[in-house]
Amino acid sequence: MMERVECGKQLVVLHVKGAGGKLVKLGVADPGKVVFMGGGELTLACGVQKPARRVRVEYRTKADAKTGVAGEVAVIEFLQ
Repeated sequence: MMERVECGKQLVVLHVKGAGGKLVKLGVADPGKVVFMGGGELTLACGVQKPARRVRVEYRTKADAKTGVAGEVAVIEFLQ
């Protein structure tokens, strides 16, 4: 579940909660390089997602202690 989208000047950070309940922060440095798939609205809106959106995210593991992200997003599939 995508719970929040933080929009920054250099990086967009997705707050995604996995099936096990663990929250993971994932970065999007260049939205033009991310593949968006699925049904409904295929965009990212900044802020808390009300309600949280069901997504499947593919990412490259690339932890960054400075930003707190665990990886870089490659694909976001919006689920119904």
